[in-house]
Amino acid sequence: SEATLLGRPTIDAEDAAGAGLFGIDLDLRRAWRAPGETDLERLDGVRIHSAWLPTRYGGLAIDARTNRLQAFLGEAATRNGLRTIVISQRAIAGNVPLIALAHEQSKAYGLRLALEVRAETLLDERGPHLARVANFRRFAEEWDLEIALDLGSGDLAGWETEAALMRLFPRLALVRIGP
Repeated sequence: SEATLLGRPTIDAEDAAGAGLFGIDLDLRRAWRAPGETDLERLDGVRIHSAWLPTRYGGLAIDARTNRLQAFLGEAATRNGLRTIVISQRAIAGNVPLIALAHEQSKAYGLRLALEVRAETLLDERGPHLARVANFRRFAEEWDLEIALDLGSGDLAGWETEAALMRLFPRLALVRIGP
């Protein structure tokens, strides 16, 4: 499920139950802020398997939004069974404060940290994408991260799925696919 600009998940417990879902992956990458207490109440009974964090927070109320994200991650871990925080490779490269927050929360609640790998981005860059896939796995191994592969958007006609998956194992924790 994605979240609205103000952090409200686009699905609630009733919708999830109606679709036969007992858990969701919550994509916060385009949300201006994290879900709040009332947003989590709408998801009572639904497990949040993973939370995909934005690259960074900028602009107004950065501290308040960061504190809200921290509170959300703690609540989602204790209340909704959050197991994995997915962080952007651009956030790691830029050493943004959300990485430190994600690391703190992972230690405090026993959560896994996963590195986001977007298939479409790898295809858009020059050179063989399978070599870049293997480099992500080596990076994840070095920093003790899992890998979250996003196959959810873009034209993936040139993506060699089986070969890419073999290069990502055993670090591959999540695969996100589109409709």
